[in-house]
Amino acid sequence: SLTPNDAIRSGWYVAISGMDADEGWRGAELWSSGQSGVGGTFYYYESFKSEAIQGVCMSVLAEPTTYHVWDYTSTVDVEVFEGTLESKQELEVLGGSNWALIGEEIIGFQNVTIIGEYQYRLDTLLRGRRDTWDHMDDHYIGEGFCLLNNQIKFRNENVGYIGMHRQYKPVPQGSVADGNIAEEDHQ
Repeated sequence: SLTPNDAIRSGWYVAISGMDADEGWRGAELWSSGQSGVGGTFYYYESFKSEAIQGVCMSVLAEPTTYHVWDYTSTVDVEVFEGTLESKQELEVLGGSNWALIGEEIIGFQNVTIIGEYQYRLDTLLRGRRDTWDHMDDHYIGEGFCLLNNQIKFRNENVGYIGMHRQYKPVPQGSVADGNIAEEDHQ
């Protein structure tokens, strides 16, 4: 989850989940190319016992008409790969519950309506959280959704690594680090 201290530390967030609810979650590991950069040997970086709630947007989140207040007009439909979403009280959302990353905008949402299997409509929104206002007008169908809860991990990073190119491989718990590669430039 996001904490106030994260805003003053150098680092990045990591979320890992499966894409098929029928396969079940057995945990995952993140492997890194380390200081070697692209290719070469990958090293164990971190274990993930809990699966992040991630998915895709099934509708476009419209640009709000006002800022810094509750948006009672906009809605967004999301489909998650695994897990459930639930409604929260206003004070809980103000305190950081039900915050999510949609594209590059962080939102808070109060109400959740089930519209299908693993599909939800979110409304009563707080928009542009954590200075993501610049991204409130560039949403599209199919963009990523990630619930920012305690399954998200913050990784401290030495400022000397800014600008360094590395590769990361998320793999199922106990697997060998080969297969998909997630490339990341630290900026």
